[in-house]
Amino acid sequence: MPIACRVTRGDHTESIHIAFAVVVDSSGNPIFSTGDSQYFTCIRSSLKPFQAAASVKQGAVEAAGFNMQELALMCASHKGQRMHQNVVSKMLEKLGMTVNELECGSHYPSDKMTKNQLIFEKTRPRAIHNNCSGKHAGMLAIAKHLGYPINNYINKNHPVQKTIIKYV
Repeated sequence: MPIACRVTRGDHTESIHIAFAVVVDSSGNPIFSTGDSQYFTCIRSSLKPFQAAASVKQGAVEAAGFNMQELALMCASHKGQRMHQNVVSKMLEKLGMTVNELECGSHYPSDKMTKNQLIFEKTRPRAIHNNCSGKHAGMLAIAKHLGYPINNYINKNHPVQKTIIKYV
């Protein structure tokens, strides 16, 4: 039976979540499960703190001189606002890189005012507007710190991705 988690706000139920869980031993063999142990899920942005932790563990955050605000942006999605763009720009500057090295792709900011401003100015969104650009700057920090090539750092077989997967 899956685990049910009820989140409340005062006396009111705000949300209910169903959790499927599997506990494995050091060899990866299941030793306990609840719910559907084969349930496929995409962890998406919830992996960002772990990816950032790999950067910390490897010494890339310290080597780059990233501050807490920059580390926080590595761990989270952002809305593409000017303040977020400025943080990512500073991260790239510390790495001696530009927005052109980011391989996260581009999309309009989720912040409506910023998006509307780009549309009004007839400016195309850039990778720095991508809600994952902070995470990607962290990946570039790993590449630089460990001497890995920067191109194709998003490829699953790239040493940056293998470093992250090994840590996770």
